[in-house]
Amino acid sequence: MFEYHLWKAGPLTAEEHLLQAAEILDQQRLGEFVAVMWEIWNERNRIIFGQRPQGTHRNLAARAVQFVKNYRDFKEQESPPLAPRAMWWKPPPTGIYKLNFDAGKIEDNWNGWGFVIRNHVGDVVLAGVKQNMGFSSPEEEEARACYYALRTASTYDFRQLIVEGDCQSLINKLNRREVPNNSLGFFLSEILSLWANFEFLVRSFVKR
Repeated sequence: MFEYHLWKAGPLTAEEHLLQAAEILDQQRLGEFVAVMWEIWNERNRIIFGQRPQGTHRNLAARAVQFVKNYRDFKEQESPPLAPRAMWWKPPPTGIYKLNFDAGKIEDNWNGWGFVIRNHVGDVVLAGVKQNMGFSSPEEEEARACYYALRTASTYDFRQLIVEGDCQSLINKLNRREVPNNSLGFFLSEILSLWANFEFLVRSFVKR
């Protein structure tokens, strides 16, 4: 049981817990574990900044696990048949990391953002998921997912990135530094302001 290993290990950092989980859990359980950790972190921040807690610890864990399930179900419904091999994910050059981000609608009034960063051999070095009530346009949700991913990558000191997203209109606007005067423009402006934190950053469209 992973719970036994978790408690037996004693006090560990979040990174050490993730490394331990990656060695023991399968892909589905690992995704759920990461989502629960992120939900606990969000709840901690809500308490620190005087916001209203979202529920009990049990409710937080159940909501995180349900979010992962809903996200997977959504992607299975949206996923087209397998693409030719040439269109599969390709690793970045040595010393460069590749960040893939995505957004999706969860049930009627929830949205989800997620990202994963891999190194040149395809190992996952950082990942995150987040959910929020309400849903705007698909393009704006993709922009929010991109902003969330880049902000997290910057926090963890990733400085050389290839950023891939499956929303071509968003990638085109970012490459042209096009900032419309609306709510989408707000997030595009925030994304562009984050670029100064990176030594090397490439924006690329990739088909889902």
